[in-house]
Amino acid sequence: MNYFFGIDTTGVLAADFEECARAQTGCPATTSNATQGGQNYPARGTTVIQNNVWYHAAVTFDGRYWRFYLNGIQDGATIDTGASRFPRWDSIQHAGLGTAMNSTGVTSGYFAGVLDETRIWNVVRTQAEIQASMNAELTGGAGLLGRWGMNEGTGTAAANSVVGNPNGTLTNGPLWVAGFPMPDLIPP
Repeated sequence: MNYFFGIDTTGVLAADFEECARAQTGCPATTSNATQGGQNYPARGTTVIQNNVWYHAAVTFDGRYWRFYLNGIQDGATIDTGASRFPRWDSIQHAGLGTAMNSTGVTSGYFAGVLDETRIWNVVRTQAEIQASMNAELTGGAGLLGRWGMNEGTGTAAANSVVGNPNGTLTNGPLWVAGFPMPDLIPP
């Protein structure tokens, strides 16, 4: 897969996926990927993110619809990518938090902010599920591929609490701050 989730230059949540190309094994043939595929399909929320305010941000994609959530509430309209656009799943892009990474692992840019607990799921979470767990530290669950709590406090490692999945390596001198004050949403 090749996904992007972050904040765009206007300050709203943004996500993007690269379309599955017909040449991929198992990729359904559609009109939009008949010759090349690999096109990007961006989606954006509507709420401008304010500096020095804690947010819980989530995005879901069910194969057709993007949904953005801020603090457990859907942000903007459901975004329809069309029934013929499927995300690719064979990407060699590296996963990165707070930066983009190319296929060789080289970083590009950085997030000038504070991150606390990142989760990656292989199931579509409902608004009710997001709301029920957004103020809790999860260590497992059906479909949870990765969870980095960033509770270490020092060093350059971010442990993944999901057994059998990779830990993270923090680069460029990360600064540790007192953790997110669950559940009051007050900035540090």
